[in-house]
Amino acid sequence: MPILPIPFKIAYGDSNACYPAAMQSALAYFCPDKEYTLEFLDKTLKRSKNKWTFTTQLAAALYELGLEIKYYSIDSLSTTESREALIQFFKDVHKENWKKYLDLVDIDSVVESTQKCMRYNLFENKKLEIKDLEEYMEKGFAVMVLIDHAVLMKKDVGYTGHFVILTGFDQKNFYYHENFEKNAQANKSAGKEDFFAAWSEEKTGRDTVVVLGKRK
Repeated sequence: MPILPIPFKIAYGDSNACYPAAMQSALAYFCPDKEYTLEFLDKTLKRSKNKWTFTTQLAAALYELGLEIKYYSIDSLSTTESREALIQFFKDVHKENWKKYLDLVDIDSVVESTQKCMRYNLFENKKLEIKDLEEYMEKGFAVMVLIDHAVLMKKDVGYTGHFVILTGFDQKNFYYHENFEKNAQANKSAGKEDFFAAWSEEKTGRDTVVVLGKRK
């Protein structure tokens, strides 16, 4: 299929700004007459500079900015629907280092966004496959996914979550906007097998947000 004309945006000045940068691309694609700065999107996400973003924050924010979206994951929202659940989740996943990693999270924002995703009925607990991503792109929708960048780059450095927007595919490759400032590249190619492995890494939950267009 032809590459979708999704504007290329870069996560300037913040190593953890891949979510707002991908969000900025989706908004520029569907709302070309309005400019959304990264600073504005951080406020909308309720994300502090250099803090992590959860997919629930992006999904709720895009919906409230007027876009029709669907959020899919094989993970449940139950781990982030309350402060207590989120803290326990970090204890279970990060063990003795849980406090260090929890400090990278705007806890109240994550909990609030999770509750919004539930209230707005944005979320579906579903395991998407490669064909689903392709079908959405063929319809001109914007597809954003959480991948393990270390797996994609074949580096043994542990899980490295990275959120990107896809721009197209062919028989062998997916194409995406690499928004990380140091390696920024529009329509970067990745072999389908490698990309699938990065998207399927356990900690990503195969998180996927599909933007269908402006909400009516």
